[in-house]
Amino acid sequence: MTQSTRLAFIMTLFLALVLAVSCGKKEDETDTAGDQDIKRAGLADPADSLILEMTGIDSLTVFDILVKEHEVKHMTSLKGAYVIRINSIPNEGGYYWLYSVNGVMGDVACDKHVTKNGDAIRWHYRHTGALQL
Repeated sequence: MTQSTRLAFIMTLFLALVLAVSCGKKEDETDTAGDQDIKRAGLADPADSLILEMTGIDSLTVFDILVKEHEVKHMTSLKGAYVIRINSIPNEGGYYWLYSVNGVMGDVACDKHVTKNGDAIRWHYRHTGALQL
């Protein structure tokens, strides 16, 4: 291999590396699902890979609001509804859909938590490892 060929090869590798690094994803991208935003979490909450935001409505549950605005697959148990997919994103690989209201993670099933007007509801697609029911 001649010196000019070797130099061209090294330059090509260098440019490919620079291009690969510069094409990474932004830290806070937004996708649209229905009328709500799904945000890819940035540095503020690295545990979440997606966050779905919605607003509470007097006397409706977190689950009522979710199914009113999104395609949802769920299971029902004695404890209540358990969300296993929102839109096209299923629970898998240690990631699960969990909800919070006004910054507090839900401590009951989503169909048991009644909201008030203006409550800030967030569905977090969070890596939790093994889920204990």
